[in-house]
Amino acid sequence: MPRKKIESLDMLTAAVLAGEGRRQTEIAEVLGLSQTAVSRLLVGARKEYLREELHFIDESIDAATMFEIHKRIHRKELGDRLAKLSEHCANNRGPILRVFSVSGQNLEDRSARMVAFARQAAPYIRGLIMRSATCGVTWGGMLWSLVQAFRSLPVHTPWRDPGKSTDVNPLCGEPLGNVPTSYSSSILANELGRLVNGEKYVSRSIGMVPAFIPEGFNKAELNGVKKLIDLVKSYREIFGEHKVEKGKNGKRAEPLADKLDMILTSVGPAERPLAFGRGTLFATGDLSFGQLASLIQGDVGGVCIPRAGLHKSQSAKLEKLNDRWTGLLRSHLEKCATRAREEPNPFKGKPGVVVVSIGKDRAQFIYEVAKLGLINHLVIDDHLEAELERIVAADYGVRQHGPR
Repeated sequence: MPRKKIESLDMLTAAVLAGEGRRQTEIAEVLGLSQTAVSRLLVGARKEYLREELHFIDESIDAATMFEIHKRIHRKELGDRLAKLSEHCANNRGPILRVFSVSGQNLEDRSARMVAFARQAAPYIRGLIMRSATCGVTWGGMLWSLVQAFRSLPVHTPWRDPGKSTDVNPLCGEPLGNVPTSYSSSILANELGRLVNGEKYVSRSIGMVPAFIPEGFNKAELNGVKKLIDLVKSYREIFGEHKVEKGKNGKRAEPLADKLDMILTSVGPAERPLAFGRGTLFATGDLSFGQLASLIQGDVGGVCIPRAGLHKSQSAKLEKLNDRWTGLLRSHLEKCATRAREEPNPFKGKPGVVVVSIGKDRAQFIYEVAKLGLINHLVIDDHLEAELERIVAADYGVRQHGPR
């Protein structure tokens, strides 16, 4: 690549990172340049690509150039391999990868790492939200840390200009355990919605709906519980009724969950599924967490991804669990991810499914989900990146050269 072209891409990459709130020392580390060189690049970028409040202006940048910029920002080899594996396994465009480092901060506690990671990732994810007219939010500590990080951004709220809005919706009911209510999907959706749209914004709430319908009901009783859930207007609007809901023209009304521009979620590995830990989520069920771990690879915002090769009896147990789940479905993830891939430029338009996660223990599951084509944007820390690199390199080597 000609030297002038490389210098121009360095300047644009520095401008993108500065627009996300990254410090010059961080930009220098990403680009492999000195801080002095980064300072010079930003002086040039301010003339055309950075507004006064350090917001990158991307309207005049074509898709090919933005792709080159993002290759400089993320770890190119891992991103390329994930893309190739996604194309090979699911015939889909692979996820756009962003990695934020927390390894140098000496943080052993997972909660502290989530907070540090969220502060770095918040500007990038905010940019994805601003591309969305409709956004769905799942649950858990990772997303709670992210919402708190949004509050500390050097950006005026509300983020949206008058007359524009992003409709933010919860995608999970309430857990039956003793976890903090601030981690719930309805609370997170409302807090995020107010940051985006202003203090008067009130998101839909499904706080009265349990994440799982407990076991122990006979068929008639179960239908009664579902009928009660259907009385929650917000639930009907987001997911539709349990029974077919028809409009005046005889067609089923399309639930909001079927047409989201963005789903913001984290993941849980098989060893720690369903975000809220052991609590009393399954207190009334006959499926233990140990048994559940043997049936699933993990969950994406409550959507359990089954292990391959389950016996008929195992599949029946998992199906019984899924029938009691009241929130986000795999079909919603698939539709959202597919709509995003219809955009000719992956750096503009609908973001699709955005998975945010940290920690090595999530790597194997995230790898499997990426191969299924269910992730459009993957935002992770460097601990998870290192383990994901090891897993991808091993599988990629087998696919390229066969087993040794």
